[in-house]
Amino acid sequence: MKPGKICAAVLIVLGVILIMGGINGFHKISLFGSEIESMGRVIKEYGGRAGNGHFIADQYLIIVQKEKIKCILMILLGAAGAVGGALILRNSGLPDSSE
Repeated sequence: MKPGKICAAVLIVLGVILIMGGINGFHKISLFGSEIESMGRVIKEYGGRAGNGHFIADQYLIIVQKEKIKCILMILLGAAGAVGGALILRNSGLPDSSE
């Protein structure tokens, strides 16, 4: 096999892994975000104290939004890698620059 095909296969596999990891992370953080929203509403309704300190749901929601952005970027990076690998495989009939 040519090094270009090996590189393309590695890019495609890494792209798919990044896409799946991004989707999984987005799903988990979305579930966590909805739990934080509902917990924040309940705590505000019943006095606003959680344990020894105040529970500030807004700070956690900002963290959730940032993590969602990271997951979306991971999905886009994985898609770009998979598309790049597919394009390398498609154009593998071209002569190598090392020859």
